Amino acid sequence: MDNERFFRSIRFRWWVIAAVVLLVPGFFLAHVVLFNRWYLSPGAAVEAFKYHPLLPATNARDVTGEVCSAQVSCRAAIMADEIAVYQFWTKRAAEEFAGTLGDDGYQSDWIVLRYEDAGTMTSTDLSYASLIDGMWTSD
Repeated sequence: MDNERFFRSIRFRWWVIAAVVLLVPGFFLAHVVLFNRWYLSPGAAVEAFKYHPLLPATNARDVTGEVCSAQVSCRAAIMADEIAVYQFWTKRAAEEFAGTLGDDGYQSDWIVLRYEDAGTMTSTDLSYASLIDGMWTSD
């Protein structure tokens, strides 16, 4: 009887280990697929602008330490002469910050762009916002 209980407990442990080994990577992959824009960094956004001559991002520099604080709860920020790109931990925080920028702010999920007349561009205009929205599927 004790041997049977012993083998059952070992078998149970192996099932638990197997479930963890299979489920944890599965959950991670599901997160990457479903929330892929969460991984879009300001650096990747500015890098994409380099390939569009009508969308300059000159003198881009990381300003995370200077900008992201208690007032602006961003994860990362890059500022160029023409545009600033902010990445937030939550969509709600990004939405709140974009609201403070008025017509100069545009939110695309966790990313907020700040540039002149960002909120007045149409969907057919080539703009920083249209490029960001086109990089990944946006809500």
